[in-house]
Amino acid sequence: MPVYTETQGETRITRAELESVPLYYSGGMLILENGKAYGLDGLFPDYSALLDAIAALYRETESTGGGVRLELDGEQVQTLLHTLCPELVENGASIDRAGMETTLSGGEVESIAVSASGRTGDEAFSFDARIGDFDRTAAETLPEKVTAAAARERADTLPEISGDLFRLIAAWSELDGRETTAATLTLAVDCGPVVVRSSLALDSRLVDGRRLYCIGKNGLRLYTDGSRVVGESGLGVTAEESQLADSSRLLQALYRICLDADILASSSGGEYVYTAAMNGDGVAELLEILSPEAAALDAGFSGGTIRLTLADGKITDIAVDCTGSMKVVLVETAVSLSAGLHFTDKAVPDFPAAAVEALTRAE
Repeated sequence: MPVYTETQGETRITRAELESVPLYYSGGMLILENGKAYGLDGLFPDYSALLDAIAALYRETESTGGGVRLELDGEQVQTLLHTLCPELVENGASIDRAGMETTLSGGEVESIAVSASGRTGDEAFSFDARIGDFDRTAAETLPEKVTAAAARERADTLPEISGDLFRLIAAWSELDGRETTAATLTLAVDCGPVVVRSSLALDSRLVDGRRLYCIGKNGLRLYTDGSRVVGESGLGVTAEESQLADSSRLLQALYRICLDADILASSSGGEYVYTAAMNGDGVAELLEILSPEAAALDAGFSGGTIRLTLADGKITDIAVDCTGSMKVVLVETAVSLSAGLHFTDKAVPDFPAAAVEALTRAE
């Protein structure tokens, strides 16, 4: 997980990337990339405090040679594990042994290793984490909405991040971090002269750290990195086929819309269901991705909902429903858009070498 810290005046902002979901910390706040800020309670991991916590443990210790080894007691290891592996703390892990070792080079920290072992319930566990590859010259441009929120907001005036939001962010991160994903996208559009009923396969695979997608429909296979689209041979495709590959943008659009929305939560039988309300702008963005023909019409979509279902910390289904009305030959007619993404454990085959080479080749 990359972690970056920058100080602007008296404000320190830390960026942590949970898989590819960016989280920002400042002054006891968690700030999302859209500028929404929350106070941190004891639930959500505070990656910005990790090095400070480690430094505090070493403050009374003298280094010997090229490193320092510490045996950690229960309270010390709980503090570190809450950030490094909150699931262990949440599950009431019993720690038998824990330690931390820092390697020094030229008087500077080169790496920090944390290890622990014990039991959660009847099962034994072992945990190892390494913090390293420090770059003291790195520079990064932070989003304006994040820097503005860090300067404007105060933790004690904000609502604390809820367990539901924590669970939802963690589930999006888990989905984005999978080596492969397999999903079926079903679509139904009733928008005046545009009527669509379709289903396609939407698979993805991480290749050298980049997310590539395969869109399959009626025997056709298209491959894209989100900007370029090729066929199995690695050659370009028609404009109509390229439009079909736009569905690869759907997940990122859904994530952004959910960040901006008010979310209602419910749970039943071990499943969590989160419903986000969309405004007209959100509907327009999804319509442009799912049905450009309908997007080109003067349809009055008033809003819609996104419903996410989670089981065992994973997103299993996403459902989109939008309604509105438009005039067809001077008659007010109802319009609708519905889409469903169902994720499965289906094995995703390797993508054709020619397609991968075309998408990963430098332009």
